[in-house]
Amino acid sequence: MKPLKSIYDLNWAPRLLIEASAGTGKTYTIVGLFIRLLIEKRLGIDQILIMTFTKKATAELRERIFIRLRESLNALEGNYEGDDEFLSELVTKTSDRAEALHILKKALHDFDDAQVFTIHGFCQKILSEHALLSGVPFDLDIIQHDDLLQQAAEDFWRVFMHKYGESEEGIYYISKMLEIANTPDELTKELRDLFAKPYAGIEGEVLEK
Repeated sequence: MKPLKSIYDLNWAPRLLIEASAGTGKTYTIVGLFIRLLIEKRLGIDQILIMTFTKKATAELRERIFIRLRESLNALEGNYEGDDEFLSELVTKTSDRAEALHILKKALHDFDDAQVFTIHGFCQKILSEHALLSGVPFDLDIIQHDDLLQQAAEDFWRVFMHKYGESEEGIYYISKMLEIANTPDELTKELRDLFAKPYAGIEGEVLEK
């Protein structure tokens, strides 16, 4: 796949697929497209939908969009002296700067209406807003399932109980574990709630060479 030299290389199309691995600028591109949709397509901030996979990613996207709105506003007001390629091109390619400034200021004012969701969060919103039409209960709660997390919790539980189940010291460790969760299912729920925190980070095992 040919790399993009600039977000302005993208031509507007009904569908656009971007495939990229971690650290290649997906969030940077999404945020830039968000700004362009506001200014070039004159969409309201509540007319642009962004969905991602986790609550942590959602919180990061909202923060990045808000920061980019402020940066874009400052750039168009002539208060930008950096070397960010997107902001430089935004300044040179914006023909009606007064209108763009009005759009950005309104977007910042209405930022609480930004439609940034997890996939299951968006589904929850649509079903709750159209409960009668979709035939679901008004209090329907959509739970994000994670089979890998469930499997990991069950594997950990089995290994932990086997390792500490035959010693006095181990019985103490098991008692502390049971204060957190009584079953693998309860442990999965505790972990899911923990991982949903915006400050939570997940690290894999470090394999020795």
